[in-house]
Amino acid sequence: MTHKEFVSEMARQLDWTESKVSALVNAAVESMSEKLCDEARVWVPDFGVFETQPQPEYISVNPQSGQRYLVPPAIAAIFRPSVSMKEQLKKRENNG
Repeated sequence: MTHKEFVSEMARQLDWTESKVSALVNAAVESMSEKLCDEARVWVPDFGVFETQPQPEYISVNPQSGQRYLVPPAIAAIFRPSVSMKEQLKKRENNG
């Protein structure tokens, strides 16, 4: 689902204008991004948790040349679905 499709669907469900829903979605994403940059967890009930996880540095090898290089440490954003979301997905998997 694209951003435009998501906004259209939410506007239909809420009976709001697409511009109002788009502003709401953009504000939510911006707020979540700021919290993740501050290394805070963002919990959405019945959906899941967005959080950051440090990735250590490691040595990678180019398979063609054999050249080794150091990949610097990074911070990755991850998503962990809630138990209810996992159950919903499992039901769909079993019914599909």
